[in-house]
Amino acid sequence: MPLADGDKFQGTLLNNVFPDRQAGQPALRLAGLPAYRKKHLGTSFRAMFFPIGKNTPKSWKSLRWRFLLAMGAVLAAAIVYGLYYIGIFTSNFRVVSPGMVYRSAQMSEQDIRATISAQGIKTIINLCGGKREPWYRAEVKVAKELGVRHVDIGISAEKLPPPEKLEALLQVFAEGPYPILIHCRAGADRSGLASTIYRVVVEHDRFAAAVRDNLTWRYGHFAKGDAHAMDDFFTLYRRTGKGKDLAQWIVEDYPELYVIRMGVPTPPKASSP
Repeated sequence: MPLADGDKFQGTLLNNVFPDRQAGQPALRLAGLPAYRKKHLGTSFRAMFFPIGKNTPKSWKSLRWRFLLAMGAVLAAAIVYGLYYIGIFTSNFRVVSPGMVYRSAQMSEQDIRATISAQGIKTIINLCGGKREPWYRAEVKVAKELGVRHVDIGISAEKLPPPEKLEALLQVFAEGPYPILIHCRAGADRSGLASTIYRVVVEHDRFAAAVRDNLTWRYGHFAKGDAHAMDDFFTLYRRTGKGKDLAQWIVEDYPELYVIRMGVPTPPKASSP
């Protein structure tokens, strides 16, 4: 049966795209999605990037697998480097202020002993709270053996920090002794909050720079994740601070704002004797 002009053109197009199409085979309309087109389109894409077939030289086949292995190795190296960069293999140990404040994830007994020795740590702030798990007992034991002050200030990474916990943190920053090691479970979220407060309150760093440097994906913190409450705390200060310094705002304004935001009362402050 004679072919229409459109079919002749389409047949020429198919011959160009699918060179293995047998001569004289009827032209096929693209709208029909025949099995032929589906089969040969897939084959053509594979042939474009990995031209492997029964007539392909063995050297090409070997090259294909070498390429795939090389790409896999590059991807694996990138993943490992990314994990190393955010501190997965180093207890996420970071310098907040040289010789003054450091931050980290929860450490093993061996690592925390080595860190105390290397950095001369005099105070440990445990933001995970007073848990009685093996790591906690080991940490307290090492601190006692080496004469290091150990302070439990338990806060959650997923909720706004209670005002009394932040006031306790400010008290430790005021009393020392320094150097101080701040840690939470991963060293990313709660440690970032406490480190930012230290930089702003004690070292009088610019607020925006302190937040940017300490609550960052580089240390494993993501503002859009479960720990967004850490960012919410500083957003609340930025919106309601009205020129007050951060420490003053925490003591004077934050307790009431915390009640409004969380819907729970804060414990009454102990009266002076």
